[in-house]
Amino acid sequence: MKIVQKAGGIVLNTKGEVLIIKNDLGRLTLPKGGLEPGETHIEAAEREVLEEGGINKVTIIRELGTIVRQGYTHDNHESPSVIKHIRIYLCTTNETELNPKVKDVLGAYWVNKDDVVKTLSWQEEAEFFINNSAKIFKQ
Repeated sequence: MKIVQKAGGIVLNTKGEVLIIKNDLGRLTLPKGGLEPGETHIEAAEREVLEEGGINKVTIIRELGTIVRQGYTHDNHESPSVIKHIRIYLCTTNETELNPKVKDVLGAYWVNKDDVVKTLSWQEEAEFFINNSAKIFKQ
């Protein structure tokens, strides 16, 4: 399978809630996406968080690590056809209003930190969140 590079974030608001998006496949996930030509992982993470969450400003605190999982492409929603390497950054924002700016996001939500694991559709993302909780909420 082809390996694709992605970047995204675990975004916290001032209440300690976590940004979760609903993609066009109906999956609840962390905001993330592919790198555009010439874009770094950190630039892609910031852009994706802003676009998918529909917020105007985000601060990237630090890199948390990489999620590796099978994934789908826009051309193939039936079976996993790529391996995604998703670099995840811890981010914060003072904003609370969410208004996704891209058509492939059906909704964006603030989720209480205790509900994130059961909310996420991808097991790999839930495990990553559990394994990094101390780093996420330490700041």
